[in-house]
Amino acid sequence: MRHRNRSENGFTLIELMLTVALIGVMSAIAIPNFIAYQARARQAEAYTNLDSLARAYHGYFAESGIYPDMGTRSAEPSLPPAPLLGSKKMSWTNPQDTQDFFDIVGWGSEGDVYYTYDVVSAESGACTCTGACFTATAHGDVDADGGWSALMYAKPQTDAAGAYLGECPSAIGGYFAPKYGEVVWRPGMDRF
Repeated sequence: MRHRNRSENGFTLIELMLTVALIGVMSAIAIPNFIAYQARARQAEAYTNLDSLARAYHGYFAESGIYPDMGTRSAEPSLPPAPLLGSKKMSWTNPQDTQDFFDIVGWGSEGDVYYTYDVVSAESGACTCTGACFTATAHGDVDADGGWSALMYAKPQTDAAGAYLGECPSAIGGYFAPKYGEVVWRPGMDRF
């Protein structure tokens, strides 16, 4: 009869427990980072769409001399019910006819979206400026934690020397954009 050495019998219970603990620690670190990575990838939609919307608005202004306002075309925009904002895409078409509004400036989303979009300009009278200014805002909850985030593009009114004369708040929430001329995340909102 042949006797085996202790090292040939397989893994000990302590070795197995250490392996399981190591996998658990790695998962505890990796899974939240992966969820945040997914949310940042979804947020890229808002950066891209707001940038292209701002370009369309500037083009419309070059042709017509005004920045149109959503409030002048339909009822004041509002966020969809909470279950619709989240990590699942929603239809670009919505019951408030905002798609028709965006069509007049020559902008539209390519397919379904994670964010809702609104635009306010001096045309609505809701702005502190009286001339050429607008604020476009994207609202969403891409990490599905119940906290909304907002990304904004603001074009304030300035005089010929470039001095600030006024801006427009977002249509939903009424908050002001933190920077001008680029799409930025609104401080104080959900940042997964």
